[in-house]
Amino acid sequence: MFRCDRMDAVEIAEDASPLDHRHIHLGNWESFSKRQRKDVLFYVELTKIGVQRCEAELWPAHAPRVHLHPDGSGWMEQEVPESEISYFAHFFLSLGKEATVIKPQALIDEMKQILREVLAKYE
Repeated sequence: MFRCDRMDAVEIAEDASPLDHRHIHLGNWESFSKRQRKDVLFYVELTKIGVQRCEAELWPAHAPRVHLHPDGSGWMEQEVPESEISYFAHFFLSLGKEATVIKPQALIDEMKQILREVLAKYE
């Protein structure tokens, strides 16, 4: 039997009641999920290498798209769920100096926190 470590950390509220999702189906699940989430707009400048690395990434169908400048550099601009800020913070940090996050501030702040934690490991 497999054990999920994430589930060990989940606390279930005593007053929680089951959600009724009978009205959600394959024809409307995407529009329903968009109503339930808060999106944030991110804008990231990319070097030529950053563009290449982003284009090589396997993104889901509605993922951010790279826009190109004539010199081969580019940018990404996309609304994403606020809940995905941590994912994008780790992703853009993995690009190093090949990506510069311009907005949102929450994404920049998350990246700074990750960098502080990494730096603390080596002090």
